[in-house]
Amino acid sequence: MNDKNSYDDSFRKTRKQIMTHENFYDQYYERKLAGSRLSALFKVSEYLIRYNVINILRQYSPVPIPRIIDIGCGRGHLTGLLGRFGEVIGTDASYVAVNYCKKRYPGIEFMLLDVFDTGWFESHKEQFDVVISTEVIEHLPSERHREYLSNLRSLLKVQGIMIITTPDRTTVDMMNRDSTMSDNEFYIRYEGQQTANLLDKSKLQSMLEDKNELILHEMISPFISNRVVELFVKLIAMPTGYVLLQWIQKILTLPGKRQILCLRKE
Repeated sequence: MNDKNSYDDSFRKTRKQIMTHENFYDQYYERKLAGSRLSALFKVSEYLIRYNVINILRQYSPVPIPRIIDIGCGRGHLTGLLGRFGEVIGTDASYVAVNYCKKRYPGIEFMLLDVFDTGWFESHKEQFDVVISTEVIEHLPSERHREYLSNLRSLLKVQGIMIITTPDRTTVDMMNRDSTMSDNEFYIRYEGQQTANLLDKSKLQSMLEDKNELILHEMISPFISNRVVELFVKLIAMPTGYVLLQWIQKILTLPGKRQILCLRKE
């Protein structure tokens, strides 16, 4: 994976255009693909995200066989699943990730893409029925979040849907018990990446453009539902009271919680 000369020459011109975090994410995916261990929480969170995105696609896809683009596809696990539903393109800013995906999923098109490449987005306006971007917005500069969302929306045909996932800032704030660590330091540590501009639910919604129908904006957790947790821990905490109940619920449901948002372009 480390031999740059082994990569497809077809990516070289596009690679020069990738300006955002390219070296970091190439190294990031080299470590991941070289076998660095992923935490159980990370694996479960990834599965949960894929499961929810697929369910939303099945329920709200505007056409039976949609044209789909997955922005920030990473190792391509979700993109590979999306290929069962229609024509799909996977994009990422990492040369290493794109090359890996092309080899693992040869029947799917993968390409390098900077999410702020205005020229590319202009030339692909209204070409997709479904735009998906999971766990990307929090790794972009906060002052460019609106631009990113606008670029994604521009790809949608009328009545097309956009699905986004991102960690929940409010939840992550509750997990920071280190008074010596700033919020931003904790976010970076929590995400394991060099940029972590987390959003709460209201902030994310405030950046959506008009002329969008918000289909859903929910919180999902990689563990069992809060209702099941409550029934279970009541039995455990009954002798010691409500405070312990609250604490157990918090411990079981906070880690890995994500926002998932779906909107339709009107």
